[in-house]
Formats: sequence, structure tokens, C-alpha cells
Amino acid sequence: MRKNFLSNRIILFILLIVIHSLFLLPLLPPGVPHTHDNEVNIARTAAYYQAFVDGHVPPRWAGNLNYGYGIPVLVFFYPLPGYIGSFLHMIGFSFQNAYKIILATAFVGAPVTFFLWSSLRWKPSVAFIISILYGLAPYHFLNMYVRGDIGELAGYAIAPLVFWAVEKYLHKPSLTTILTGSIFYGLLVLAHNVVSLLFSPIILGYALWKYHQNHKSFALVFFMLALGLGMSAFFWMPSLFELRYTNSTFFFGSIYREHFPSLIKLVYAAWGFGPDVNKVGGLSPQLGPLLTLLTVLGMVSAWRTHKVKNLHAFWTIVFFVSLFLVLPISAPIWQQLSLLKKFPFPWRFVGVTTFAGVLLAGFFFEKIKSRYVIFIFTLLAIVLSVTMARVQGYLNVPDSYYQNYPATTDYHGATSTIWTAGFASSFPKQPIEIISGTATISDYTRTTTRHAFTVHAQSQTTVLDNTFYYIGWKTSIDGKNVPIEFQDPNHRGLITFIVPPGEHSVTVAFTETKVRMLANAISLLFLGFVIVLFGMSLRSRPWREWQSLK
Repeated sequence: MRKNFLSNRIILFILLIVIHSLFLLPLLPPGVPHTHDNEVNIARTAAYYQAFVDGHVPPRWAGNLNYGYGIPVLVFFYPLPGYIGSFLHMIGFSFQNAYKIILATAFVGAPVTFFLWSSLRWKPSVAFIISILYGLAPYHFLNMYVRGDIGELAGYAIAPLVFWAVEKYLHKPSLTTILTGSIFYGLLVLAHNVVSLLFSPIILGYALWKYHQNHKSFALVFFMLALGLGMSAFFWMPSLFELRYTNSTFFFGSIYREHFPSLIKLVYAAWGFGPDVNKVGGLSPQLGPLLTLLTVLGMVSAWRTHKVKNLHAFWTIVFFVSLFLVLPISAPIWQQLSLLKKFPFPWRFVGVTTFAGVLLAGFFFEKIKSRYVIFIFTLLAIVLSVTMARVQGYLNVPDSYYQNYPATTDYHGATSTIWTAGFASSFPKQPIEIISGTATISDYTRTTTRHAFTVHAQSQTTVLDNTFYYIGWKTSIDGKNVPIEFQDPNHRGLITFIVPPGEHSVTVAFTETKVRMLANAISLLFLGFVIVLFGMSLRSRPWREWQSLK
């Protein structure tokens, strides 16, 4: 009898790529779609690129942003898309095309990685349909064509790979799987702060649910996550410890109150492009009527089968907890838990609700024997998604536009430093100024993290470097460090220092703090440890195992 193509993983894998590639058509015209964040994300990528060119690794300071005053935005914003975009630009792609490549890869990659994971648990046809539901979820279209949140889109493509590692270890325990999972988790942390924070307790809970009778296996999964955290420490440690030097708490403290959607809007709402979830024409973070229906059917059908009850219960809990945190009824919880305010939009939990809902739908499809039902729901998911694959026009500008981008790439002022009165609104008259005394400046050179010049001072002189002060900036005169004064009432938050009479070589440099150096060392140590363990794991494999992989 001819084999049903729905049981052929390779064919289904290719179908997933083809189907989701059709929804990339809005990316084909020149330029990038107008979204909330595409423009600032590309400008941030240009800042990463310039930092790499200047040898500032890992990039933390964006020297050209904020009207040339600079900003520590790279300390806090998810770096993985910026790293990849910089590499693509280095090999010849424009910033816009590099960005679109990452968008397309993340959008198509999400259902592919979800299929790799879910096919370990379900038969291929079930894994296929729930991967379609995941890839074509409204929340992914929201991130793609409305918000332009490239980091979140990438995070939802990487997260299934971490679950894959947990599941794979259950079926075939190996050190290689643990190490591979640690890399995926590290990439998840680098892809998006919020997505990694959302999924970390879920991954741990999933592992505990799977391995509750095997403490050793659970400990190894915990070890996997610890390795991933260690390798990504160069990013998250400074981001966490230096947050107190920014105004993020002030700007994000109560913004959540304006972003609770109603329950009805989670099922269906007219597709819009605005920033306000509760206004006509605003963005619509929804589950969609199809996924809502299938989630309910999955909840009902799975309880009849005792053997899947535990796993079903876990995802049911995840679904309802995340759903609760999306709705206005959870406002008192948001008020009390400062951690939640870091997100800072309640509707961001719709991504987790979608993730859990898709898995619950799998319990419904598990009981479906007819391939025609799979076909009908696949077709229905495709048809219902067509209206979400649209844009509001395009921005098509040269690379120089992003390389000379004057703004901050930070809409809410979260990365403005506590010493300033806010972001800059215009370019300075000169990068270096004399604000007291008599002196001239010559031989000025500038990179992302180093400003060098010669001061010819006829008297004691106060020099102003029109750069926002942030921890790590140091000034030296003739090779000797001198104190920086960054609270001059007339130049609040800017770098000023005193130069004695005479001719002096001055360097103003952005350096690594002790926390950053420690974080870098931890990442290098853990990365080296993982590489060594990988080598040991591969060398210890029996020859027969190598043969079976061929």
C-alpha cells in the first residue's frame, strides 16, 4: 500500500517551509515594511556594525545614536539580531536586506523548529498541523508586520529547540543533547530578554514534569540551562546589574495599565497597526478564532485519555496562567510584582498563551484519523492568515540613513541615564568644546569607544566632551587618569574634565567595568567548557553509533 505522505517527515518539513514562505511576499518590494520598530531596529544594527568595525566587542555603547552624544542602548537590548545583521552587512547585504533576511528566517524557522520538537511526541501529521497553527499564529504576524519585533520573532523560533533538547534527552539520553540544548538556551537569552524570561520557568516546569521521577535527569536539564546562562552572561549580567543607572523603572513603572486587552479581543479583533491595543485601528494581539476553538477541543478531548493527562495538565496550567496575566483582572498582580513590569505589556503573554494553546490543540488532532481533516484545518489556517500578511507601506533608504540615525532607538526613554535631563534633541555644535579657560583643540579622532585629541591650554581649562556619561567612560591626560565631572549644572550628564596649562594628549575611552569583565570571563569560561565537553562527547562515541548516523 502506498505510504500516506502525511507520515513522511521530510515531505512535511518541506511543505512547512513552502507554505510559510508564501507569507513572506510583503518582504519582496524594495525597502522594509513600515512597523513600530523596524526603523529603530535597523539603526541599532548599524550601531552594532560600527562597534564591531571599531573593535568594540562585545558592543555595549552606540556612539552615533542620540544625536552623536551616544547611548548605552546595546547594554540592554537583545543583541542576537544585531550580531547577525552586522555579519550579513559585512558580507555585502544592505542593512535593510540583512534585516529582511533575519525576519524571513525567524518567521519560517518558528514552525520548522516547532515541528522538530513536536514530532518527537506526536505522529508526523499531528506535528505538522500544530506547527502550521504555531507558524501562522496571529501573534507571529503581529511581530512580523505590525510591531517589527525581530528579537521576539527570533525568540519564538529558538524556544522550541530548547524544548526539543529536553524531549530528546528523555528519548535518548546523551551529553551531546544537553550541550546542544545549552547552546539553544544561550541563543534564546541573546535573542530576546522578555521571551527568555517568559520561557525559562516554563522550560524548567516542563523538565520537572517530564523527569519528576528521575532527579538525575532533571539535574542534567538544569545543568543545560545553567550552561546556556553562563555562555550568555556577557549580555545579561551587565544588563541586569546596570539597570539601576537608567530611568527604566520611571518610564515602565505603570505603562502596563494601558495595555490590557479584553477577553473578546483575544479571540478576535479587527487587524490594526496602531500602538494602542484598546483603540480603533490599534494592534491586535489575539489567539484568533481558529486556535481558540482548537484549544478548547484539545482541552476537552485530552482529559478522556489517562496516559496523556499529566502533560495535558501542564500545558493547561501554562495556558490559563498566561491568559490570566493578559487580562485586566490580573492588574493587582502586576501592581504588586515588580518583575512583571519589566515586560512591560501584558499582551506579550499572548505569545505564551498561543504556544500552550497550539500544544493543547495537538491532543485534539491526536484523535483524528482522517487525513482530510488535517488538510481542511491546514487550508483553513492558511486562508484565515492571508489578511494578516499585509503592511502599511515601505521605508526604502540607503545605509547611510541608519549609520547617521540621530534618535535613540528607544521610544520610552528606558535607557536614558540617571545623570541626564533626558535624551538629546539636536547635534552638538562641536564634539569637543572649551567651557572655561583658554585653549584650542587639534588632532581630533573618534571611534565608538575612543576619542583622542590634543589640548593646547594657555590656562587651566575645563573641557566638555559632548558624550553622555555612563559607567565605563574614563579620561586620561598624557596617559594618566583624571576624574570626570558629569554633573555640571550647565551640561548635565555630559563628560567634563579639567586640563592644566600646556600641551596635552587627551583620551576619553569607554572601558569595561568590573561587572562586564567578570561577565565576559564567565561567558568565555563556560563556552570553553562546552567546547571541551563536546569534544569529549564526540570522541567517546562508539564507532557503531557513528555508523548509525551516516
